[in-house]
Amino acid sequence: MKNLELFDYIDEYIKYLDPNDNPLLLWKEDKLFEFFKGLYQRIKPESKENNQSSFFNFYVNSTFSGEPFPCSHYNCRMKNVDKLARFSSLYADKVLIKSPLDKYLEIEEMNPEELAKDLYVDILLLEKLRPLIIADIVGFSSEYICVCQDCLEKILDIEDNFRIKVESLQSDIRKDCLASITCSLCNDYGYPFLRIEGAEKYGFHETTDWLFKYYLPSPLKKYYRPSNKEPIVLPQKLIKKLGIVESLTNNSFRDLLEKNVSCVGRNYSYLTDRDFDIYMINHLHLPSDLENSQNLSQGLLHEVPFLNEVKIENIVKLRLDEGESFKVYRDSINKILQGQNRDKKEIKDIRRDIIMPEINKINLVLKNNKKALLGSVAFDLAFWGASISIGLFSGIMPPNAIGILGMVGGISTAKDIITKAKDSYSDKCIKNENFYFLWKLFKKTK
Repeated sequence: MKNLELFDYIDEYIKYLDPNDNPLLLWKEDKLFEFFKGLYQRIKPESKENNQSSFFNFYVNSTFSGEPFPCSHYNCRMKNVDKLARFSSLYADKVLIKSPLDKYLEIEEMNPEELAKDLYVDILLLEKLRPLIIADIVGFSSEYICVCQDCLEKILDIEDNFRIKVESLQSDIRKDCLASITCSLCNDYGYPFLRIEGAEKYGFHETTDWLFKYYLPSPLKKYYRPSNKEPIVLPQKLIKKLGIVESLTNNSFRDLLEKNVSCVGRNYSYLTDRDFDIYMINHLHLPSDLENSQNLSQGLLHEVPFLNEVKIENIVKLRLDEGESFKVYRDSINKILQGQNRDKKEIKDIRRDIIMPEINKINLVLKNNKKALLGSVAFDLAFWGASISIGLFSGIMPPNAIGILGMVGGISTAKDIITKAKDSYSDKCIKNENFYFLWKLFKKTK
């Protein structure tokens, strides 16, 4: 069992976790920052390449990690982490989430009250993942790594090459976003806020509100009147000037960059629930790899059972007790993804003959262990469905890229990615490919 020290430390400071009662707000500033420092020291990022050969080792996007994007509300963030926990407890070999403390290191001056509020939410999210973290199913990744000057230059080279490759795509997406959204300056809450609509394709809610409780950007001041209760629709020119489009799309690009650097060469796939991520990945592929990726995505699309109302710790215990049933399913997918011949008919046959029988076995195991999951056989075990589609991720970076060993392990890079991309894709490299998994919760079944 890992990371017991982390939760022992949290338990020492906070005796009882209640979303409606934040004890950190009562602490003196010195105690708060001392707690933050100790927490940072105990959240230990994975420092080595994962030697377990499985495509069910995942880096997850920032949304699944519980980060405040695209929505910072506690309920949304907890819902995302809960979905990740339930998926991971049944189907993942290893999951790396972004360290919840990374975002604080980007703040020049931390306001103690805001830190107390935000940090407590992160602790509640960690508590949701406690059984998985202790069982070493979930671990942490971090952007903050120690590397020598030579390795730093190579990492910066990865970023530069990636930016070159996505530059035209980024431009098209931002133009589309600007044309799709409407932004209105409103005053319903007693202070100004920006209401954004039409950004659903980028992972946001139908309506997203950006609050200006403490300041109002200068370009908006001439539009805002405290007495005006009617929304003021902003012109596109002002939307562009305020950088709203960049704010809506940059996190997805950043996620993609981080996972691009982290996945290749480290035996990790990319797990996301955002269609926008897949849109970007597909548009970064070479045509031949895009066809291969789409064949996989369409041919291997399948449904798996998802337990929505069972305690996470009970699912983890079942996973540990009946692990072989779930491992056989993962092994069957791993064998398929390691194969070199992937024509459409063969993929569909494999789905029917190999994947579906293993999913049926998982369903049977879950039904036969109803008492262990629910604590009683008197209740029905309610299943939700989750769909999984799989596609190529390595079309963004060459699979035979040069390895760099930093604090986070084997980060991979390649010089002149654009000109060398075609030479990097051959049948000999197929077993080194990385993949994305698009995961969607979709309906309730019995």
